[in-house]
Amino acid sequence: MSPSHLLKVGTKVLSEVGKDLIGSTLSLKVIEASEQEETLIFSEKQAMWEKFSIKVGDVFEGKVSSVARFGAFVELRFPDGGYYVDGLVHISEVSWDLVRDVRDVLKKGDGVRVKVVQIDVEKSRLAFSIKQLQADPLFETLDTLMPQEGTLNTGTSTAGDVVPSEPLPDLEQICEELLRENG
Repeated sequence: MSPSHLLKVGTKVLSEVGKDLIGSTLSLKVIEASEQEETLIFSEKQAMWEKFSIKVGDVFEGKVSSVARFGAFVELRFPDGGYYVDGLVHISEVSWDLVRDVRDVLKKGDGVRVKVVQIDVEKSRLAFSIKQLQADPLFETLDTLMPQEGTLNTGTSTAGDVVPSEPLPDLEQICEELLRENG
């Protein structure tokens, strides 16, 4: 079910939840039908995925609905302003910095931007990333230490000439020595 239909009070039984939904119009997708068992299984979440064409790589605004040590659940905000689908931002996808407990970084109700990184249709799960929307600090550091070929850093010059500077002096020699030592 979408976050808007989830139980707010853990003491309600399924029949009470069903009574609360009487008269509601829901977008549902039939995901299983068994004539033998006389059952139909629906998924509101999968219907929303298809309605809004959610795919890996999409970026959404959202709000944190709950936080645990291992990650944060985020409800996606859709163009119509509704929050219909939620997913998990795993602790490893919260920040490029080391995060030991997500509760130290995110709080319930926080607004966040997330990127869809995985869709598991069978389990009706979405996985999000916050850090993939941020620049990787390792690449930023490497770019300053080792500029791309064809770019020049200004070293000391006499008449305003641009002098290429070697980012890591003797790097080739160091690599050759390491290869000889470690075979």
